[in-house]
Amino acid sequence: MVFRFRLKHILFITFTIIASLPVLILAGWVEQSALDKETRSVEEKHLLVAKNLTGDLERYVTDIESGFTLISKNLASGNDVLDTPEYLDSLFLDCIVITTKDYVIKKQVTGSSQPPITEFNKQTQKLLPSLFSDAKANKGKIIYSDLVQRDTGDTVFYLAKALDDGDFAMAMLSTKHILFAQKKVTFGRRGHAAIVDRTGRAIAHPIKSWVDTMKDMSFLPPVKEMKQGKTGVSKFYTPAMKADMVAGYTVVPRVGWGVMIPQPFEELEERAKDVQLIALAIAIVGIVLSAILSWFIASILSDPIQSVVDVAKEDENISSNKEIRLVSTAWKFIPEELRILLKSFNDMRRRLSEQTSELHAEIDHTHGEIELQNKLLYQQSIELLEANEKLKKTNIQLEVLNCTDSLTGLYNRRHFDETLEKEFSYSRRQNQIFSLIMIDLDYFKMINDEHGHAAGDHVLLEIASLIIKSVRRSDIICRVGGEEFAIVCRDTDSENVRMQAEKLRNIIERHKIVYADTEIFVTASLGSSTYQPDDSEDCSAADLYKQADSAMYESKKNGRNKATHFLDIETNA
Repeated sequence: MVFRFRLKHILFITFTIIASLPVLILAGWVEQSALDKETRSVEEKHLLVAKNLTGDLERYVTDIESGFTLISKNLASGNDVLDTPEYLDSLFLDCIVITTKDYVIKKQVTGSSQPPITEFNKQTQKLLPSLFSDAKANKGKIIYSDLVQRDTGDTVFYLAKALDDGDFAMAMLSTKHILFAQKKVTFGRRGHAAIVDRTGRAIAHPIKSWVDTMKDMSFLPPVKEMKQGKTGVSKFYTPAMKADMVAGYTVVPRVGWGVMIPQPFEELEERAKDVQLIALAIAIVGIVLSAILSWFIASILSDPIQSVVDVAKEDENISSNKEIRLVSTAWKFIPEELRILLKSFNDMRRRLSEQTSELHAEIDHTHGEIELQNKLLYQQSIELLEANEKLKKTNIQLEVLNCTDSLTGLYNRRHFDETLEKEFSYSRRQNQIFSLIMIDLDYFKMINDEHGHAAGDHVLLEIASLIIKSVRRSDIICRVGGEEFAIVCRDTDSENVRMQAEKLRNIIERHKIVYADTEIFVTASLGSSTYQPDDSEDCSAADLYKQADSAMYESKKNGRNKATHFLDIETNA
């Protein structure tokens, strides 16, 4: 018995299987590798977050040491330092004192909300001998204590530095900034950051009782590694979360604080499972689409042939105006349509042989002309594509040049004006706060006059690079004039923009620029202003710019090398 199959069904089954195989293989591979990829991705991200948080703490430690050195030096010399309590508050330093080796307090300055210290309590006096001994042995360096819990229940670090006259400068550092930095890092359901001191005790952790009791976390493998100053990624079990964790960890080199970014492994498994379900769904959809497409293609291929078969059945003597080519085969199981067409083709072969010869000659000639035209069209399409690519590159370069300062590579004044208008409109619509900082280099003309314009350009490049390194990635930096810069600070209130402006002023003042074996020191006058959501509807972006500009000129009027907020002008007035 000979089985006969319809051509449409054979094509449909064949195309569906061929199209489905790659989809099924890909879905299986995705399911197999989803968890591994998720784990590798999370390990890289967690280590990057740990390093970024460590970088923030390193900058914070640098600011603390700069402020402590400056204030203690002036305090020991009897010089006054303006706005010292507010500056201590900004660094979360409770106090700075000058004391003798016998712990007699000679001079002190405290934060705005801290009472003066008359004498050290017994707990502090037990800590000071070893701290002063280390400071004396490392004269000129600032020595940090381990984490200490005060009678009030909060935790602090003590800083000490030996002075030339045998006295000691000492400071009390609150952990509020570290707690704030830790709380900013959250992801997933239970992903978090944990910060420990160099002995492994908890400084900042989502579990409040661990922070309150300075929990010793040295039993965790990452903490053991951080105590040895190591950086890396670790998988471990933690009883606090009752789960297996994966964490990136690193260390703040100067003080030995460890930063760990852990996340439960089960969250990675859940995300991988989501990928697996998506892969399965895609596979099912792919197979369905393959089946639909296969049926469509099979119909296109078989229906014309079926039409010819129908005509051949009606009258085999009628010549077809189309050339139908069938190859003979020894297989028994061939489609019914092909079997009929093969018989009809053989019957018509004699009548079509002469016409076929002529047609072949014409077809060959036509094919040659078509092939020549195709080559010409292909060459023209390549030339058109190349011309389009050159035009795109030219447009991109023109767009970059149009909004970029040619010297520093920062955004130019035109881009600044557009950005300020956009940020102002967005903040007003979203009821959000943002601030603006204006920076003008002091006596810049003297640098050009004394050292030449090439030196002036070098200074501008150095200052631009310094500003880029000192602000957040979300802040927008522009060069708006010869020696004038502007920074648009998103989501920044007046208090934070004051701190940011003072930090920039201090960094620029302390930065030494070397040009042609000559050291050049530059200072800057800074002005800032803040848009509050409750400001008058008449307030505009131009008004905000004028306020920051006025504050900057107030800094110049008051002796330069200062940072002034527009609200401070109104307060002083």
